[in-house]
Amino acid sequence: TNIIAECSGAGRKVRFVAEKMAALDVVKRRLEECGLAGAVLELHSHKTNKKLLLEELGRTLHAEGPRAGRIDDDVALLTRLRDELNVYCQAVNTPVGATQQSFVMALGKAIEAAGGRDPGARLAFAPMEAWNDALFRERRLAVEAMDRHLAQAGPPADSPFPQTALMAFPPTRRDALAGELSEALVVTHRLQTIARALAEEMGFAPPADRSAAIAVAQAARHVLSAPALQGFALDSPDWEARHADLQRLLDAGRYLADVRARYANLLIDDAWHQDLAAVRQAWVTRGYSWWRFLSGEFRMARARLQGLVRGDLPGDVDSVVGIIDAVLDSQVQRRHFDALTALGATLFGERWQGEAADWIALDAAAAWVTALRRDISAGRVPAGITACLARPQGTRGIADTLAILEDLLPRHAAASELVARSLARPLEAAELQDLGLGLEAQRAMLQRWIDGLPTLDERVRFNVLAQQLEAGGLAGLVTHCMAWREPAGELTRLFDWSWYTGLVEKGYAESPAIANF
Repeated sequence: TNIIAECSGAGRKVRFVAEKMAALDVVKRRLEECGLAGAVLELHSHKTNKKLLLEELGRTLHAEGPRAGRIDDDVALLTRLRDELNVYCQAVNTPVGATQQSFVMALGKAIEAAGGRDPGARLAFAPMEAWNDALFRERRLAVEAMDRHLAQAGPPADSPFPQTALMAFPPTRRDALAGELSEALVVTHRLQTIARALAEEMGFAPPADRSAAIAVAQAARHVLSAPALQGFALDSPDWEARHADLQRLLDAGRYLADVRARYANLLIDDAWHQDLAAVRQAWVTRGYSWWRFLSGEFRMARARLQGLVRGDLPGDVDSVVGIIDAVLDSQVQRRHFDALTALGATLFGERWQGEAADWIALDAAAAWVTALRRDISAGRVPAGITACLARPQGTRGIADTLAILEDLLPRHAAASELVARSLARPLEAAELQDLGLGLEAQRAMLQRWIDGLPTLDERVRFNVLAQQLEAGGLAGLVTHCMAWREPAGELTRLFDWSWYTGLVEKGYAESPAIANF
């Protein structure tokens, strides 16, 4: 219909022939709908006769050319649509970014590489956005090398050395590393055995890691250095909660014992219970004057004090005042002592003998127990040490086992640190001495490393390839590779899909003609 209309508009004649009458009727009806009925002459029909043919021929010969209505709007719309289509065609065939890949080419390759992948598994396109085709091909070669390596050696997650950062492992180092691993395994096993034996000897649970073994050794040192503690309430919280009261009690008891011993040959026992405040006042205010003997108050104070001493009073006033002060101070300390006696009886048990106690021994024992309680609270020694100290036992076996353990601890630390550095494991400084593992886990890991030593070359090769990928901005791909278990070629397909999908999205974002089509 369009062809006939175009030719008719150009003044040309067209003969349209069809096998079936229905086709002729369809074309004629469409021409009539377009306003070209006057230009159509039906030359064949089973209904045609001479008269009708001549009338039809006359009508067409004398008919004016077809006239179309106003088509300016249609022409403008057609022109705009044509221009938009041309812009779109140009946009989808224009290279995206710095590449020579057009939008159409990128879309086709993205669809080809997709393979029904989860969109969430795509690599980040931002590091690739500025690449040109040469850089893409260069990075793709590195991805293909990693793809082949993973298909052959498997991912690092399945390796005996998943955390090693080694970038080189010459064959000459294999025997030396095997020796280091064997030594670390032997020392770790020995440390675990001795620490368990020492813990059992003192009634503790077997230590699970190096820090627990150190705590057992610290507890053994406490046991060996402990004073006589039988009868002490070692589990009482008052050692810490009432530490100030305990220290005040010990100071009062020690003061009372010292002052009584100092004035035992001078003062009678009853003197310690006298209220000498007024006597002191008289001696301080009158005693230093030459006319003190003229004061009745002073003479009464002197007479009273003289009745409390054995023999004569000292000749100088300062000594007399010192005696009075000692009595008054002892009375203050006596009040502290009496108020806290129950605390002493609770903490020291059968060792508490009141004012007659051995204050030097009790003071030393209290300081020792207080330090022990601090170590227990800080986790430096097991809490079960109090039960160990409370029961009578020999310390010879503890001392011998502790000596062996103290020899093993630095050896274990040195062997573990050497292995960690040889394997370039990324550990914190505090983890180097035990590889960041418990003793049983250390033994299992060391044995796994010994058995898997022949595969260390493959793990190092992965690190080299991963470094190349990271240098090319593909750190995200390396993350995927750590546990990649897909068949060979899938990693490269993931890379291609991410690249071409990124180009498609970049084309959409940068070209309104594509985005709005």
